[in-house]
Amino acid sequence: MPSAETPRVSPTQRRPLKFEGLRIDGFKSFADRVDLPIETGITGVVGPNGCGKSNLLEALRWALGERSARNMRGDGMDDVIFAGSERRSARSVAEVVLSLDNTGRTATPEFNETDRLEVSRRIDRGQGTSYRVNGKPARQKDVQILFADNAAGATSPAIVSQGRVNKLIQDKPSDRRIVLEEAAGVSGLSSRRHEADLRLNQTEANLARADDALVQSNELVASLRRQARQVQRRREIDGLVRDAAAHLMHLRVMDAERAETQARANHAEADQRVEGAILAVRASERGRDDALSKVSPARDARALAETAFARSAARLEGIENEAARLVQELQDARRRVMEIAVDRKRVDDQMAEASRTVDVLSSEREELAVESAEAPEAIEQASNATEAAQDFARLVETEVSDLAAEAATRQATRAAAIRQRDEAARRLEAVERRLSEAELKLQAARGDLSEDAEDAAIAAAVESAELAAREAEAALVDCEAALAQAKDHEAEADARLRALNGTATTVAAEIKGLEAVGSTSPSEDPVSGRLTVPAGMEMAIASALGDGLDAGTDPSEQTWWEDVAGDRTGGLADRASGVAELRTALAHVELCESDDDVFARAHMLTTGEILVSPSGAFARWDGLRGRGRASAGSESLKRANRLRELRAQADALASDLDAARAEKKAASEQLERSRALADQARRMSRQLFDELVRLRETLAVRAKLAEQRKSRVVIIESEVGRARQERAEASEQLLASNQAVAEIPADDEASRRLEEARRKLDAARREEQATRAQFEKLRAAHAFREQRFRAIISQEADWRRRLGEATENRAQLTARAEEAERILEDAAQRPESPAEVVETARADVAARREELNQAIARQDEAERLREQADNELRASEGQLAQLREARARDLAAIEQALATCRVVADQVKERFEIEVAALETIAPRPEWPLDMSAAKTAAEQAFARRERERDSLGAVNFLAEQELADQEKRLGDMERARSELRDTIVKLREQITEIDNEARIRLQAAFQLIDRHFGELFVRLFGGGEAQLKLVGSEDILTAGLEILASPPGKRLQVLSLLSGGEQALTAMALVFAAFLSNPAPICVLDEVDAPLDDANTDRLCRLIEQMAQNDATRFLVVTHRPLTMARMNRLYGVTMAERGVSSVTRVDLDRAVEFAKE
Repeated sequence: MPSAETPRVSPTQRRPLKFEGLRIDGFKSFADRVDLPIETGITGVVGPNGCGKSNLLEALRWALGERSARNMRGDGMDDVIFAGSERRSARSVAEVVLSLDNTGRTATPEFNETDRLEVSRRIDRGQGTSYRVNGKPARQKDVQILFADNAAGATSPAIVSQGRVNKLIQDKPSDRRIVLEEAAGVSGLSSRRHEADLRLNQTEANLARADDALVQSNELVASLRRQARQVQRRREIDGLVRDAAAHLMHLRVMDAERAETQARANHAEADQRVEGAILAVRASERGRDDALSKVSPARDARALAETAFARSAARLEGIENEAARLVQELQDARRRVMEIAVDRKRVDDQMAEASRTVDVLSSEREELAVESAEAPEAIEQASNATEAAQDFARLVETEVSDLAAEAATRQATRAAAIRQRDEAARRLEAVERRLSEAELKLQAARGDLSEDAEDAAIAAAVESAELAAREAEAALVDCEAALAQAKDHEAEADARLRALNGTATTVAAEIKGLEAVGSTSPSEDPVSGRLTVPAGMEMAIASALGDGLDAGTDPSEQTWWEDVAGDRTGGLADRASGVAELRTALAHVELCESDDDVFARAHMLTTGEILVSPSGAFARWDGLRGRGRASAGSESLKRANRLRELRAQADALASDLDAARAEKKAASEQLERSRALADQARRMSRQLFDELVRLRETLAVRAKLAEQRKSRVVIIESEVGRARQERAEASEQLLASNQAVAEIPADDEASRRLEEARRKLDAARREEQATRAQFEKLRAAHAFREQRFRAIISQEADWRRRLGEATENRAQLTARAEEAERILEDAAQRPESPAEVVETARADVAARREELNQAIARQDEAERLREQADNELRASEGQLAQLREARARDLAAIEQALATCRVVADQVKERFEIEVAALETIAPRPEWPLDMSAAKTAAEQAFARRERERDSLGAVNFLAEQELADQEKRLGDMERARSELRDTIVKLREQITEIDNEARIRLQAAFQLIDRHFGELFVRLFGGGEAQLKLVGSEDILTAGLEILASPPGKRLQVLSLLSGGEQALTAMALVFAAFLSNPAPICVLDEVDAPLDDANTDRLCRLIEQMAQNDATRFLVVTHRPLTMARMNRLYGVTMAERGVSSVTRVDLDRAVEFAKE
């Protein structure tokens, strides 16, 4: 947003900064400090290729805020630092400083306090870049906005290169709009809008995250409340788990000790069995050694037989090979005799053919020598005729050229006049069309100035939307409070249901475990299972009845109870019920308070009476006494009592579970309804909020549009006046062009003489071609004869060489035939045939094979006996190994039992942090059970039930109360932050709307201005014609593209891409300079933009630059190679590289040089 202290002004009113100088130190090839003053007028930069001119311009762009290392022709930004040369080491720092004049106070607010600004950019190798303004650190973004607001950024059109002109020509209209944006001075606005968009997107994302965080925080509060209720339950269950674990550890220790004792006994028995197996193995080893001693002689005999057989077979093979060789040699000799006869015949034929060919070639060579002697004279005559024809054709061609030039000059003069006339007519037509369109637009724009009745309705809608948004926000707060309350209620109902489920599961598991233990009584229905005994009286009843508790009431069993009538009542019969047959027996049993009381009153007993205590101590009338101890009967009574209690508790829990499930279902339904209402309220609040923002934006846009319509009327009125003036000028130009065409007559006599000269030239060229063809034909024939003569000489020598070689070959064939005949004579004189020698050797091989077979049979028998002994030994060793493995298993069982004891000890120490001996301090050591496995299973089930009960609670957070308080406080802070975020979003959207409106106003004004300047500059550069700009692609000027329409003199109006290369370059330069006239930048850099232009167009471009440089607002820096452009500079700087790799700058003031020349 624009600052309050420094009001923003329009591009046409603003006085931009003035660039006064550039200082470079360590940047690329400028190893030493270089100062380049940028003064009023045009400053030229020249120098040979590769001397560093581009580095000078890149230093300027880098100081203006260039961020891309690729645009600096490097891989990284550190590449801009001087990298060293043959004589100098690399620098670690580079710095570029721009000196600016800010007397017009057009800098951005943070830098607008002084008349002079020094903006420096420094880079340290490996540490990045930093900016300073007047020695104080500054942000890169602030520096970029400073230059962008003054149309002088690193990517500004103020820096124009030949590549930039080509890019402007090739760009799409959407990419070319950057020229319009820079001319309007909205680069700074674009940066601010982009920053506002980023902040808006971030704020909206923060609002969405805040909503999600509120939902999560509410859920977390409900979770913390549930956790606080679980803490107490967890502490109660931990005590029960500890008792069950101690009982299980006792049983595991007892079982491990018993396993160790049994394993040691088994190990001693296995030692005895291993000793007997060792004796059996030793006997088997002795038998194996006897069999092995007979194997070695048999193997030696077989080896000798195999050696003799191998020698005999090898001798047979040698004899057979020698016989085959002799037969083959005889066959080869006979074949060679036949082949030599054929070769002699072929060589004789070759000698005859060579003699005939030599004679033919000698005759042809003599004929060619005669023809070659006569050819030079004919060739010389043809050459003289060709030269004469060429001279005559040149004379005629000169005459035709003179006549054609004269006719072309006259036609060009008349055509130019006609083109000027046609151009003037088209321009008048275009101006009249533009005037008509402008008048229609003016009429439509004035019609748009009427009051719009919708503004009041939109303002009323904004007030209604604000009220509805506030009401929706209040409703959302109420719904979220109701949702939090419903979550708490649902969490409490869920906790109660889970607790009841856990208790019911524990009770059911315990009932199942007690029922699974069963009874050891021989009776199918013992009285212990039907007798109802008060809690604590189990051991007393068991001591009184003893084994009678295992008996039933069925007479068919071995032992049973009968209902015997008696006259005695009272005793334990009043305390126990359920079995009528026990009333008489229990009536004789009296309960004492303690064991001492039992023994003190024992002497008072009469026949049949028994005294018992709650701990199980008893005294009978017959003198039997006993102290209390747990028994199977007492345990059976306890299980029966516990089963009755658990079943009653299970029935009560069933009804409680039904009620809890109903409550949980109602709470869940209420929670879903509350969540749905909260979601609906949240969506409604967001929709109303978005609608409010949309209405506010619409109202602001309509207000800005009203202002734009007023300014548009003023602009169109000025356009209509300008079009009427141009129509009058075009009419005058058309009248003058018609007069010029009428004054230039046509010339028919010159055309006739030119046509006659051209016919004469065609005849001369045909004659020249005929003589040249004859000359070439004679010369080619002579060259062919010379070539054929040389070829004949070569062929004749070759055939003579072949004749000599054939003679030598015939002599060699004669010698080879004599050698073959000698071999045949030697074979006929041998006394013994090879077949007889082969038969003798084969008989010897058969005898040796028979001896070898006998030796193999003897060895096989010895090997069989040895293998039988080995099998017996392996059987004995296998038996011994099995016994040793059994002993090892027994030893491993001992180790396993000891390891189990250690594991149990470690478990005790890990769980209770005590030794096994101190385990009884936690729980008493139980008696040895009848079935250790069943006892351990029951203990493990009990321990597992307690752990499952504890695990069913899940993890318990003992800091839940403190975390709950902290979370509730954080929840309030988040509510306030969400409200602030919504306010921020409204402000940011209003700010973006204001920026867009301001940009539209600037762009619309800049477009009208730059279009007018573009048309004027085009006419000045081309000496006529017409050009205009057009917005395409969108009705909104913020997104519309920029199309260029141009009509050079003599051509129709067309898009830029259809013009020639030079016309495109001049048209693009006209657009660039039109942007400067619309929004003058403090500096304009032209980098070899005159390269594609001819001298005439370069002169026009230079005149235009000189006229623009008269305005002190813009200073020009021109890089060129053309002498014509150099001559127009006010001052000239030369970039040289006297030292390889190091650039330097020298200056020449052209104005002073001209003054010195005049003096």
